[in-house]
Amino acid sequence: MPKVQNYHIIMSRSFHSEGNSANIVDSHLNTLRQRIELIRKKEKLNTAYNRHENIGWNYISDYNDKHKKYCLVLQLAELAGLAGSNIGFVVLSGSFCIFLVSLIANMHG
Repeated sequence: MPKVQNYHIIMSRSFHSEGNSANIVDSHLNTLRQRIELIRKKEKLNTAYNRHENIGWNYISDYNDKHKKYCLVLQLAELAGLAGSNIGFVVLSGSFCIFLVSLIANMHG
């Protein structure tokens, strides 16, 4: 029976390369932090620009016609009042003229 030899796995490591990998990770983290800060600055600028853009002509997207209906009802009431007062004035002045004519006719006759 042949003899089986057990071999140990040997890995070579140098302490010098471990520092480089840590530096690479740190540089990647710094790059990510810088990009995140840049994105945050852009978002702040966009929100500030949008706030100034919305000042002035900022209307609600749907149309609310309650105000228009209210104005139309008020105009209709005003028109009905004017028409009613004109008709009333005509009837009153006609009645007064008839009264005067009948009064004058009764005085002479």
